[in-house]
Amino acid sequence: MDDLLVETQLYNYSHPSVSHFTTKALVSGSNAPENQARDLYYAVRDGISYEVFGTDISQPGLRASSIVASRRGFCLHKSILYVTVCRRQGIPARLLAATVQNHLSTPELEALVGGQTFLHWYTEIQINGKWVKVTPVFGQLLCRLYGITPLEFDVDADSIHQNSNHGGEMSFLMQTRLPDSPSYESLAALVKTHHPLMVNETGLVPTAAAVSGSAET
Repeated sequence: MDDLLVETQLYNYSHPSVSHFTTKALVSGSNAPENQARDLYYAVRDGISYEVFGTDISQPGLRASSIVASRRGFCLHKSILYVTVCRRQGIPARLLAATVQNHLSTPELEALVGGQTFLHWYTEIQINGKWVKVTPVFGQLLCRLYGITPLEFDVDADSIHQNSNHGGEMSFLMQTRLPDSPSYESLAALVKTHHPLMVNETGLVPTAAAVSGSAET
C-alpha cells in the first residue's frame, strides 16, 4: 500500500505550490478521507482548465507542481494532479489509462489524435477499504459549452462514463495496465504509441492551427 502513497518526480506533493493547492482545496474542513477526496476532486475538475492543444507534456510539464502553476491540461495532467493531492492526504491513489470512443471531440482534435479513438486518463482511489474509479477531468465550464452533464464524485461507485457530444456515453475499449507509480518515460511512450502527432521535440502538444495547417497540405 505504501507504493500508492509514495511521492515521485511527477507526483511531487511536497512542492509548496502543490501543498498550497491542496490546502486551499479542502473547503469542507473535514478529516474524513471521503470528504477530502471529494474536495480535491472538484478542485482539480473545475480549477484546472481542460486544454489539449499547446499543453506541455515534457517531463517538467507533467509534474504536479507545473500543472498547478499552469492551471491547464488534459486528462493526463488532471489525473496526475489528482493522484498527487490524494497521496499527499494519505489517500491511496493511482493513474489509469484506457482507449475510449464517444469522447468529447472536435475535427481538430480528431486530426491530432488520428481518429475517434482516444487514449483517456483517469484515476482510482481507495476509500474505506474500497477502490473506486473517478474522473476529475471535464469541468463544469467545458461541459456547459458542450451541453453535457459533468461527472460527479461518488464514494460508493465508479464515475467514469462521461456522456458525449455525439450522444450516449463514453465507450471504454481496452484498459492499459500501468505501474502504481509510472515513470515519465513510460507515460510519454504510451501517448506516442496511440497519438504520435502529440509528441515532438518541443515537449508541447501542437496547436489547433498547426494541426489544421498540416492536414491541409
